This record gives sequence, structure tokens and C-alpha cells, in this order.
Amino acid sequence: MVKRMVSLLVVVLLLAGCGGGSLTGNESTGSYCANIGGLTVCCTQIRPFYLGTADAPNYTTNVDANPISDCDPTQEGAQPEPFADHGAIAFFTIRPLNPDAFIPPNTSIVFERYTIDYRASTDSIGAPPIERFEGYMSLTVPAPVSGGLARDVATSIVFVDLPRKYKYYNDIVSGRYSSLGSMINNYTATVTFYGRTDTGSRFSVVGNVYFSMGAYNYCT
Repeated sequence: MVKRMVSLLVVVLLLAGCGGGSLTGNESTGSYCANIGGLTVCCTQIRPFYLGTADAPNYTTNVDANPISDCDPTQEGAQPEPFADHGAIAFFTIRPLNPDAFIPPNTSIVFERYTIDYRASTDSIGAPPIERFEGYMSLTVPAPVSGGLARDVATSIVFVDLPRKYKYYNDIVSGRYSSLGSMINNYTATVTFYGRTDTGSRFSVVGNVYFSMGAYNYCT
């Protein structure tokens, strides 16, 4: 199992109201919440991106597993396609369970790690299995300063790393698994985030996102 630290870019906004999700979870929006310490913590969205930064990500759910050795054969010397981990931005909302409650100023939520489970879609039932990914994070988010406000946070994570890309490629070319053309198969990624409050209470929240893996052209 591959483990790595994740470089984080955090954008913290103080907004009125709260986006998406429910206490029991909503599979159609991919949003699942946890109630902890008088707060509701929701993962409202997972947005994959590639070959960008968290400041200006190139959002795409198409994960490239086949690096092109020469993007421009007309040029002298090989011009290889950029090939790296596929990232994602995870979005969270934290709000009080009771909108009229007073939130102590020292209350905070700490995200410590996450796991990603990959499941082949029904139209890709013969796709190669992708091993679970586990990543670590160190993200502390202060609770809203009052019951009438929510705190929204976004942070970058590793979505599909290089070892899983290479294994997918090798599995496809081995002939043991099927694909839809151009090596493409469709998956659902279930991302579970684990954390605690500053008083030590544990929680987890879940986000889902659909994506495709195969031979995509990201030559620049």
C-alpha cells in the first residue's frame, strides 16, 4: 500500500449558509456528513484535476495511464508527454448543528488522513482492479465563529498516483482485462476522510466521484 504525504493548499472562506449534503448522506451528490462536537462536517465535492496547481487546476475526470513517448515527432529529440499523479480538490463545509448555538472560539476540526477505494462501473465490469490508496494530511480548520455561519474549506489531495497508473497499463496490455477502447474503463472513487476535534472526538466523512482511466493525450 502506497502511503505519502499530501501537499495542501487551503482556502478558507466564511460564508452564510452551507452547500450540499445531508446527515444521512446523498449518493447522487457524493456528499456525506458527520455530526461531531455540536458541528456538522460535510464533504461536499471531489473535483479531479491534472497538470495544474491548486491555484489554477485543470479540472478533468479523465485519468491518463499511457504516457506518450514523443508528443511532436517533427521536433529534434523526444518531447515526452507530462506524466504525473492525478490530483483532486476536496471541498468541505463545517456548520453548527444548532444555528442559534454559540461556538467556542477554540473549537476546531483536524483532518489527519484519507483513503480512496476504486470500484469499476457497471459498463466496465471487466476492468482491472485498482488497489486502495491511503494518504496523510494535516489540515486544521477553526469552527464557525457563530451559529449563523458556515466555514467552507478546499484542499488538494492525490487522486490516482503513478504506481496505480502503471499497474493499470500493465494489466490492460497483459490481455487479462477488458476495456472500452483506448484502454478506457470507468470507475467510482469513494474518498473517506478521517479526523478529530481538538478535544479528541473522532469522525469520518465521505465523498464520491466518477472518473475514467485510459489512454488520454495531455501533450502540451
